[in-house]
Amino acid sequence: MITVWSDMCCAWSYVTGIRLRKMRDDLGATSVSFDFRAWPLDVTFRARPATRVRAEIVALAQHEPSAFTLYEGEPPTSSVLASEAQKWGYSYGEDVGEHFDLALRRAMFLHSRNVGVLSELVAIADTEGLEASALEDALVTGRYRNAVNDDIEAGRELPVEGSPTLLLSDGTVYSNPGFEVNRVREIPIIVTDHPAVLEDLIRRAAWLD
Repeated sequence: MITVWSDMCCAWSYVTGIRLRKMRDDLGATSVSFDFRAWPLDVTFRARPATRVRAEIVALAQHEPSAFTLYEGEPPTSSVLASEAQKWGYSYGEDVGEHFDLALRRAMFLHSRNVGVLSELVAIADTEGLEASALEDALVTGRYRNAVNDDIEAGRELPVEGSPTLLLSDGTVYSNPGFEVNRVREIPIIVTDHPAVLEDLIRRAAWLD
């Protein structure tokens, strides 16, 4: 298993999740599963301005162009509600949880859906054939808020230093693996992009499992 702490509205985490899934499939590493944990940056670090979110999209779209469109409108100011929705997805099992996690991220980065808004999250669940009314009830009542807080506390103990942070079952930790990034006045410049790093992690996780 690879445990992944990430912000649901983080473009780096979105790309990492896409690549991990693809490499697992390409390698036939069926024993490897992904446990996506909540790490909302507006709680654990600070809220990111819309300009930074858009700059990250532009930078990463050059490396994964099919995964992005330029975000229209105001992006979410918080990813906490989306993290609660992610937890709700996992309550239906690992397969549904992984599927809904990616669906939420894709809805934001490919379809400009504001996943910080309850009505949008419910609509995404409905589109994915899930019980939208059950998600709405869970979000309104805050049923998974404690689970999100538990993830945050576990991440702080690790400690998680950014989104995404990956943990293998042998205890090794990787922060945004495969990317080397410089920032010039908050503009991300991707110096190196080595997707093969993630392939190596999949192979290691399969061996450990």
